[in-house]
Amino acid sequence: MFMTPKVSIIIPVYNVEKYLRQCLDSARNQTLRETEVICVDDGSTDGSGAILDEYAAMDSRFVVVHQENAGQSAARNRGLELARGEYLAFLDSDDWYEPGLCALAFSEAKKYDADISQFSFQNIEGKKKIPFDKCPGEHRLYETLEERFTTAAMLYYTVWSRLYRREWIQKKQIRFPLGCSNEDVYFSTLAALHASRITHCGEVFYNYRLGSGYSQSPTQRLKRLEVIEMWQKLWRDAQSLRLPEKIRNTLIFNKLKTYSRAYRRIASRSLKTTCRERILAAMTSEDWAFLENPPWKLPRKVRLFYDWLGGKGNFLTWLWLGKNP
Repeated sequence: MFMTPKVSIIIPVYNVEKYLRQCLDSARNQTLRETEVICVDDGSTDGSGAILDEYAAMDSRFVVVHQENAGQSAARNRGLELARGEYLAFLDSDDWYEPGLCALAFSEAKKYDADISQFSFQNIEGKKKIPFDKCPGEHRLYETLEERFTTAAMLYYTVWSRLYRREWIQKKQIRFPLGCSNEDVYFSTLAALHASRITHCGEVFYNYRLGSGYSQSPTQRLKRLEVIEMWQKLWRDAQSLRLPEKIRNTLIFNKLKTYSRAYRRIASRSLKTTCRERILAAMTSEDWAFLENPPWKLPRKVRLFYDWLGGKGNFLTWLWLGKNP
């Protein structure tokens, strides 16, 4: 029987056979039966692809696509292209859902006609379960732009802690950026700014396994520096929204703080020069004006870094950055 799914669950998969069955079972056993599960095998070289085919053979709600390795953003975007559900959900292949996630999140989305329906999660570290406690434990509705903007950081910019209205995502043409790291920050922030209403369920529905999956695949530090280009793209794409000054300033500050962290904590010594050049190329006149006359007191580390980057560094700056920054 043909079924129009209420929720499309999109799962990017890459070399995670150890945890994959638990993930797929959690999607398959949702109490909301009107779902489809779109699994994009992103060039796995272990047994993940065979496991996906096995689930597709026993459950017609599973859609499996195999592609050459292109990264998590490309895999999620492929899932977005194939999705038919009224709402979209994202599930990382080493994590798992609680059974009632889709049912309650979908119900809340429909109740409030929300573009985004979010829920709480917990971190899994070995046998330890650590609830993420920086978001409300009750149900809330966010309607003003400033309220909606705060929801992105509220759940640590994760995309898998939310349902998204599919037609709205398509209309706004929101996709995961290719060739960038921290793509979740881009997607969740832009979606929150575009949304009209966001609902929040306080229940813990998502289990996030620390230390596995795409985030732990072998990558060079150079790849992680793509966070610089991600913030460039996010800033450019947010300009069409004509944001109020307070939100613009917050975005600029978050961008500059990330650039500083990329140099100080991500770039190895051999990449310092490359990182510095990429940051300088990314800086805008608005960024420098913000630093010249900040709307609030900047953290010491950020202030010292940009003093040095702008050629104003003193002995304290050089001592903090190291003798050969």
